[in-house]
Amino acid sequence: MKLKEYIAGLNAFVKENPKARNFDVIYSRDDEGNGFQGVYFSPTLGQWDGDYEFDDAGTKPNAVCIN
Repeated sequence: MKLKEYIAGLNAFVKENPKARNFDVIYSRDDEGNGFQGVYFSPTLGQWDGDYEFDDAGTKPNAVCIN
C-alpha cells in the first residue's frame, strides 16, 4: 500500500467516525490477531528490501515505517 492510499483511507475513516480522532491507535502483531500493541512512534523514512530488515539510515529511502 502506498502512503497516499493509507492517508486517504484514514481520512475517509475519520470522516465516517469523527469520534475516533481521540481514540488510541493500536496495531495487530500478525494477520491472525495474536496480539495487539499501541502505536508509540511517529513515522520513519527509510529503506526496506521487502524482507524483515528496515534501515532508517538508508541512503535511498523507499518506505515509511509506521511503528
